[in-house]
Amino acid sequence: MTTNQEILQSAIKSGSRRDLLESLADDSRTRVAFFQSESDRDIYYSRDATASPYSPIVKLFLSGVRANIDIGRIYRNYSETNADMGTVVLCGGFFFEDDGLSSNKSLRELINEKFRHRGFHLVSTSGLKALMRRDFPLYEAPGPNVDITLETPSTPGTHDGFHTVHRLYMATAFRILRNKQNPGGREGVAALLVDNTGRILAWALKNPAHPALHAESSSILAYGERLPADFRIYSTLKPCAMCAGWITTLSGDGHLVYYGQNDTTYAAARTFLDLGGGSKLLDGRRHVPGVRGIVPIYAGGRKADVTLAEMLDDAYRSTGSPIAFATSDEARTIYGRSDRMLWHKIQKYRDDTPTGRNRNVWAALNYLTGFLNHIGVGTANVAPPPVPMDTRQG
Repeated sequence: MTTNQEILQSAIKSGSRRDLLESLADDSRTRVAFFQSESDRDIYYSRDATASPYSPIVKLFLSGVRANIDIGRIYRNYSETNADMGTVVLCGGFFFEDDGLSSNKSLRELINEKFRHRGFHLVSTSGLKALMRRDFPLYEAPGPNVDITLETPSTPGTHDGFHTVHRLYMATAFRILRNKQNPGGREGVAALLVDNTGRILAWALKNPAHPALHAESSSILAYGERLPADFRIYSTLKPCAMCAGWITTLSGDGHLVYYGQNDTTYAAARTFLDLGGGSKLLDGRRHVPGVRGIVPIYAGGRKADVTLAEMLDDAYRSTGSPIAFATSDEARTIYGRSDRMLWHKIQKYRDDTPTGRNRNVWAALNYLTGFLNHIGVGTANVAPPPVPMDTRQG
């Protein structure tokens, strides 16, 4: 997985005091942020770029510079975004110098007077997309053409299978987490970024080498653009404040995040997604309204009495940390029960008997098994859909 040194090499470009001053003096009000390094007395700065959807402060924290060691004070000339606030909460706890919000003059004076003899380094995210896609390769196959925004039947009284489709995507995320984590590692979270037709645009695991490379943020970086309308994210753990800030800043209307395990720690408390109603626990209990989550299946096909979300919630609280729990043998056992649910659905759809077959479920299963095979955590394929009765020969 990408190392901090690789991130540094991709992020830090040549820069100069003159370039920073010109950026601050730009009449178009280019957004600029910079911080003073405590250890080497250098200045790291970033600015808006037409090729990047990420704000200057987010770029600074993504640079790979050791945020909790090197950064002294951060300065900016624009109002902070949700993504900025969430990233600072997770990666720092630093405060901003806001004197430049109404005028850049004070910031330019500060640079000329206090920082005149420092080294200046421009921070960019231009190389991160390639690094993320190296770690998390894209699946180029056409999507399943399933309306992933639906949670209930499109026609009342019918069984369109959308409750099952959502849990299949979540089971896919758990399968990645169970099979892609390094022994003894702290990856701990997997996430899928999905468009409104069910196509996986990007996916990722949490990278423990960098505080800002969570599963959700890494999948967004691997996508590399502003998020499309009506996208869905399926994450094995509730998004933290940083990822919630990224999602709400980089998306328009209609987005929703499904997660398979709650996180009651401070990191995910009252996030921007919570405030806007943009996230939902796939719970699985029948009395919970809307789409339901995974009901685990034991060996032999017996369904569990409690849902996967409940199992995970009860188990992780004994460790105090959802990330530490996610790497445990107990967690792998629980994730295995999600795998059995996925296997059970695949077996049901492996033959060409039309009885009990649902076109949306088949399309999602067919696509997701191809995706899992592509990224190296494959499972058995499902059969093609049956030929409609009125077109069969004889």
